[in-house]
Amino acid sequence: MDFAVNTFKGEYYIQLRKVYRFSIIFDEDEIFFFNIRIFFINFNIHPLQLLTKPEKNEKKKKEKEKKKRRERVKSLKNDGLMALKLTWRVIDTFKLKKIELSLDTTNVITNAYLIPVFAILNGNRVQLNINYIGDTGVIIKYENTLFRILFATIKSYLKHKKRKLKT
Repeated sequence: MDFAVNTFKGEYYIQLRKVYRFSIIFDEDEIFFFNIRIFFINFNIHPLQLLTKPEKNEKKKKEKEKKKRRERVKSLKNDGLMALKLTWRVIDTFKLKKIELSLDTTNVITNAYLIPVFAILNGNRVQLNINYIGDTGVIIKYENTLFRILFATIKSYLKHKKRKLKT
């Protein structure tokens, strides 16, 4: 699974190659929309259009939500810490694949001071560049596997159950 942010090309996506891809596309007409591809089927979701649609039976929905909310509050108090730890463990499984920064501060002297700092920080996965042409952009790519996500989820769940048994 890949997570990428590329401000040069305007690409922002999460994908599992050949299975799904969730992209945010910025457009002049609609500001932004979501493009989702699942097994070669493409469709777009326009969130701003969804917000303007009138909803039916709002009163009935609100009453049902109040009842459900009471039940959810009880379960969230018990499992809220587990959810937070699980989220952190899953985020921690993402590995940095590449980060590339091209920066122009529009100040020649500041750019000159940053060149040796960026030269020291450069490495295999990190590429920091100073340019004098006015372009600023960043490319960030994270990678994850389904195995690491499942392992973190199972590990967090088992630790949570172990703590519940002790109390």
